[in-house]
Amino acid sequence: MKYQFLISLCFLFSSHLPVQSQPDSVYIEGQIKNLNGRLYRQNSAVTFFRNNILQPSTELISRAPLEADGSFKVALPLNFPTEEFYLEYGPLANTTFLGTKGKLNVTFDADSMGLSDKLFYFGGSLAAANNSLKAYLVAEGKAFEKNKSLGADFFDNFWYKSMPQATAALDARQQFRMEVLAEYSRHNLMDPNLRQWITTKAQVEKEVIWMDYLRSNDLDIGLSTINQNTINEAPLTAEKVTLAGKYSLYAHLKMEYLAYQNPGSRASLPVKTMAELIKNYNTDLNSEENQRLSGIIQGGVTDQREINFLSQLFARNEVALNTLFDYERESRLYSENLPENMTDFLKANYLTNRFTGFSLSQKRLLGQHILQDLKQDKFKNSLRELLALELHDSLNIRKFTDYRSNQIKPAEVVPGFWMSRSQEGGASWMKKLLAELKGETIYLAKWNITDSKSLEELSYMTNLENNLPENTVILYVHLSDMEPETDRSALAKQYVIRHNLKGIHVFIDNNQMIDLLLKFNPLEPGTFAIINPKGKYQTRNAPSPQRLDELLKMLQAANR
Repeated sequence: MKYQFLISLCFLFSSHLPVQSQPDSVYIEGQIKNLNGRLYRQNSAVTFFRNNILQPSTELISRAPLEADGSFKVALPLNFPTEEFYLEYGPLANTTFLGTKGKLNVTFDADSMGLSDKLFYFGGSLAAANNSLKAYLVAEGKAFEKNKSLGADFFDNFWYKSMPQATAALDARQQFRMEVLAEYSRHNLMDPNLRQWITTKAQVEKEVIWMDYLRSNDLDIGLSTINQNTINEAPLTAEKVTLAGKYSLYAHLKMEYLAYQNPGSRASLPVKTMAELIKNYNTDLNSEENQRLSGIIQGGVTDQREINFLSQLFARNEVALNTLFDYERESRLYSENLPENMTDFLKANYLTNRFTGFSLSQKRLLGQHILQDLKQDKFKNSLRELLALELHDSLNIRKFTDYRSNQIKPAEVVPGFWMSRSQEGGASWMKKLLAELKGETIYLAKWNITDSKSLEELSYMTNLENNLPENTVILYVHLSDMEPETDRSALAKQYVIRHNLKGIHVFIDNNQMIDLLLKFNPLEPGTFAIINPKGKYQTRNAPSPQRLDELLKMLQAANR
């Protein structure tokens, strides 16, 4: 369903963007054999996760609803020719697999979950690689257990080694992996796609660790060491997405440093570039203005009158043109200072790194411009996908942040996102809200947008939501900073939508916080509680969503 929704978003969005090839898809059909009613009630869908090279902090989620016989199907888009995907059905059934254009089949037996060494069976494209991965990883794990200096103990002193020692240690770890792969191949039929997959993951892991080593020791990574070829080639893996994020961060810091050293590098653009942008994006130009701009693009500025002319046209569309000028300045810095094969990735990454800083119209405008500027379809499709989701999120954020009704009974402001609002005191409000929710088990999550501990815990909420027991709701309580001049509830509401925190939300102000000290004790971000269907506390110190198995047992016990 989500894939169909994403296609609809891309179709709507395409009216604002240049026509481009749509990504290929992997079409997945599967079945959970011996699925019983209890399992179905606990989880009525199989969840698939995938990555986007331009947004390493977010996994894209698609849910395939289960039919009565345990069958399911889903279509997942491919931005790269081959990508790594992740399947999850509850805490006992999860696997990693490769997908490529075409059909893929996967089956597993509900009776074997948590019991069988080999649970999943694949058919169709890349079946041999997917069926062999688990056995290979077991063999590799046993090899590392016998060589702890390159396995479990590898990082004990790694960060304190000299650069030659660190290089040698990383080379040894990668070489050991390749020796394990070679030994496994001598005794087992090795699929070429599996070999490439394992080799790629080992190589990219080495580069990720190396960048972390250099940064942790305040050593310059060096512009020549970042190489798009590593992240540009299939298959797209989680390790490559992590590496891409590190490349992007390093390039951004390097550009800031270069601009600091040479402030003029961001001060201006060639007149031809500015004139082209004005001609392309000022929609109210008459024929004489178009002709004069064409002359400037061809021959440059010849006198002060033409400079004044450009200034007048710029003033008519200042916000949009400034947005484009900033991108073009950054793009020039990329081209002048970074390896040529990195610029396409960084141009695509420019907007996704700045989503929160732009209005909806700016995102559309800049997305259109950058997509025309990119050369490789994999980055075009990756950016196009995130733009479609971001524009949808932006519309939902506006609905969520603009909701003003003082209604204690939760209202569904955006599908899946409910809100309770009140001007009453905190204790009175929560007493009435809990009365509205009586009959359901409540998982109470207290958080704050500036509290890193609670934000880390919230990153596990999607997994909880996918496995939430029947008759259970999540109540998110955003606690105030207790700073009278600061209200971060608008930012918190944006965070809720962007991170897909579905459930019931309340946003407590400073005065309501004081009134809640006894009702929600402990009143600290990053703490959790369970309230049973009778409206009484089952526990004020519930497990965090990170401890999913333990938490699910306690939620089920509260429901009895």
